[in-house]
Amino acid sequence: MLASFQKKMDDLHRINKILAWKMAAMISVAALVLVIGCVFLLPHYVSEIQRYKVGADIMRLYQNSDTTLCQDQLCGKLSRNGKKGEYVPIDLK
Repeated sequence: MLASFQKKMDDLHRINKILAWKMAAMISVAALVLVIGCVFLLPHYVSEIQRYKVGADIMRLYQNSDTTLCQDQLCGKLSRNGKKGEYVPIDLK
C-alpha cells in the first residue's frame, strides 16, 4: 500500500513538473509576442506623437493670436495692414 501511494505521488509530481514547464513556456511566448508587438508598433506611435506635436503647436499659436471668424473666413487684428483694432480677412494659401 505504501509503494502504491509513493507511485501515485511520484506520478503527480511528474505531472506537476510538466505543467510547470508548459506554463513557463506559455508565459515566455506571451512575453516574446508582447515585445515583438511593441517593437513593431513603436515607430508608428512615435510618428503619431510627432504629428500631434506639430498640430498642438499650431493650435497654441492660433489660440494666442487675435483671430476670429468673419462670415466664412478667418480674420485677424493686423496692426500694420489696417486701422488699429480692425479685423481683416487673412488670405488663404
